[in-house]
Amino acid sequence: MSPNKLMYFRKAAGKTQKDMASALHISESAYSKKERGCGQFKPKEIILTAQELNLDSAQVNEIFFENKLPNG
Repeated sequence: MSPNKLMYFRKAAGKTQKDMASALHISESAYSKKERGCGQFKPKEIILTAQELNLDSAQVNEIFFENKLPNG
């Protein structure tokens, strides 16, 4: 996972960590740890994050899978 890229996209979307925690139904502390790379996002949380930040599949791949998923 790329914490810096996730933080970039979150801030670009005008979202706070509190906003994201609420969208993922977790505590702000838990979200903060995950965003810093100190915890893993569950598959459902990745989907909710992508929806909340309006990420496309390439951006999800870049943030959560460090471009390791095949394109297309």
